Amino acid sequence: MILAWAVLLGFLLALVRFRKNTLKRLAEIPMRQAWLILAALVLQIPFLRAPQEPLEQLRFQQVLFVSSFGVLILFVGLNWRLLGALVLGAGLVLNLLVILANGGAMPISPETLVKINPGSQPADWIEGQHYKRSKDVILNEEDIRYQQLSDVYACTFSIPGRAAYSLGDFVIAAGLILIIQGFPIPVVKQKKAGDRL
Repeated sequence: MILAWAVLLGFLLALVRFRKNTLKRLAEIPMRQAWLILAALVLQIPFLRAPQEPLEQLRFQQVLFVSSFGVLILFVGLNWRLLGALVLGAGLVLNLLVILANGGAMPISPETLVKINPGSQPADWIEGQHYKRSKDVILNEEDIRYQQLSDVYACTFSIPGRAAYSLGDFVIAAGLILIIQGFPIPVVKQKKAGDRL
């Protein structure tokens, strides 16, 4: 959800910046192989749409989900000259680190789930289960490796929707906004021998 909002915000910012020339400026962004983002999304869908059940029963979907990060990192490598791509890549690394350290899914604690599921109790959430329609696996806080990078930031508002996010998610969202703006990597010009100081 946060990524969809990031794309919308990025487009709105582009409308403010470029006005009538927005579509033209978006088309001129030197982005290579943008279809890789869609390919990665397709690989993630089976896991993101899976029901709440033990993670062991979703191994195939889980492998597709983790492999999607390789596709996204390839996209970042092809577009390293865009500032947004590098920011997006940093977010991917943060998420991938905690995902791999916790068995191939983003960990979320019962305490965080209670915040985004009003009326529930920590005991309602069974450790080791995939949290329905998400990238998460339910783990007790003390069992989460790199807990500060997991889905610990709870959005408790009905709009845009109750969900939990990681630090990496916010960094990825910032990267998407920057990509849509088309900002290149800042280039530091070196002074020539004859230039004045």
